Amino acid sequence: MIMIPGVIRSRILRAIAIAEEKKGSPPNTSEVFVCFNQEFFALSTQGWMTAFLGNLYREDLFYADKLFTFWSMDLEGATDKKTYEKFSVRF
Repeated sequence: MIMIPGVIRSRILRAIAIAEEKKGSPPNTSEVFVCFNQEFFALSTQGWMTAFLGNLYREDLFYADKLFTFWSMDLEGATDKKTYEKFSVRF
């Protein structure tokens, strides 16, 4: 696991919410990355964003589909709600 400072953690969660709101459905990692960089003027790499999303998912902060392709803060916009779950549900 990677240590993630609180300010980055809250911005990533906000970027997921913003991307989901703009798109109207759960965003994938690339869409979260683009939204994060546009909203917060961050210069990050997509590799780091992928690692951060995996770590935050383990903390049960949002939902993911079974293939870890799409991320969602809530399941309202998900097309198939049965395929989204939190980390603690998997075990």
